[in-house]
Amino acid sequence: MIDYTVLVCNEIPVIKHLTQGFFYDRIEVFERVRNMRYTFRLFNPDNMTGNHISIESERFGKCLIIRGSLRKWYFGKKDIRDSFEDFTQPEFDDALKMLFSLLEIPDEMRKFFDISSMEIGLTIPVKETCRVINRMICGYKSSVYKLTYPKEECKKYSTENVSFKVYNKALEISTNIDEKSKREDFLSSIGKKNYLRMETKIKGGKKAIEKRFKKRFTLCNLEDLVSNFEQFYVYFWEDINESVIVSSIYAQEPIFDPQDKSPGEIMNYYKILGMYHYGEDDTNWMAEQSNDPKEARKSIRNEYRKATFRKGSYNKESLLEDIEEQIVRLYERQEALKKVGKIPPKINKKRKLIE
Repeated sequence: MIDYTVLVCNEIPVIKHLTQGFFYDRIEVFERVRNMRYTFRLFNPDNMTGNHISIESERFGKCLIIRGSLRKWYFGKKDIRDSFEDFTQPEFDDALKMLFSLLEIPDEMRKFFDISSMEIGLTIPVKETCRVINRMICGYKSSVYKLTYPKEECKKYSTENVSFKVYNKALEISTNIDEKSKREDFLSSIGKKNYLRMETKIKGGKKAIEKRFKKRFTLCNLEDLVSNFEQFYVYFWEDINESVIVSSIYAQEPIFDPQDKSPGEIMNYYKILGMYHYGEDDTNWMAEQSNDPKEARKSIRNEYRKATFRKGSYNKESLLEDIEEQIVRLYERQEALKKVGKIPPKINKKRKLIE
């Protein structure tokens, strides 16, 4: 669940040993970033792939900033698992132990690391194409969140300190593979499976992070993040359930099923199919070009209501079901790692999130 994170430590007794010599003496895992005196790339010695964590030791030993995707750094990218799997609590804890070991900082010093920015996300195998689901989603929480990245396979809604993003994870990975043969092998390996990525990013420093979660649990530092890790499963599901807005008009693909077989019924189907394929954003944009946008939007809704064809079966409830199943799969993996057979809080054996 936890992915890209920015951690800040200003406790000099904890980081005073991170001098210039410390990094240059360990060139097998640290690489200095050109033209950036205090910034180094930290590679994972277990896989040594291109994934790295950025280590910024401002004034060497005065302030430490750690930023990057700990998940990618930990898993590497040697197989498909590395691209699609999310952290469980034991894996997240192990990644931090490895990171702190390479920096020669004791684990008990986690409480001195503030969270400046964090990303909570989940890659979900879904039963519908990512393009269709992306078209279904038409908002997040309220109008305060503006659509800042409208693409066919990706949408992002943002405010000053919080953003919500949904996109085709497999497409993102494939576009980052330079070699055509490797890209084709990757796409062939996933076949017709659809992998949707949904993630919320909170930035703005320690106070913004605390404010976001204060009604649920205390999140002041890295130690709190580890101890409350399991709470993020429930938080993520509830956030999607309560905050993601799915269009009532464009949520389901129309299916041609004429009753009267009249020309008017067929033309009605084509109208609604066009609205569906354009999606809510583009259809609203076209309505705004009218002399009377309000009346244009009303006419569109009326056309949809009087349509007599059946609608597709995938909707918000279907999406929530896919998310639940993926959360349970993560818990099952976590249980195997912990070997305790623990049922997660607020989730029962029937894979339903309960109040």
